Amino acid sequence: MKVSEKAINTTLKGIAAWEEDLKLIINTDKTNYCTFSSGRRHGSTFNAIIKTKESQINKVDFPSYIGVILDPELRFMKHIKQIAIRSQRKS
Repeated sequence: MKVSEKAINTTLKGIAAWEEDLKLIINTDKTNYCTFSSGRRHGSTFNAIIKTKESQINKVDFPSYIGVILDPELRFMKHIKQIAIRSQRKS
């Protein structure tokens, strides 16, 4: 197991304990992870097996957060393209 993968999983165990103490439920079916990096090589090479409460969290390359599509380098190119396509349809 990679050091970073182990650190993430250890942190998630702490989050799971916090969740249990507060009687919360985190929906792991709706939970994903992504990596952000200034170098194109680094973000796409990180593939970890991340689990919380025996449920694996999936990796997503282009997550959407409050309607904004994020990309690994935070250049927003995919989001801009999608907005341009939508605006052309409305014209």
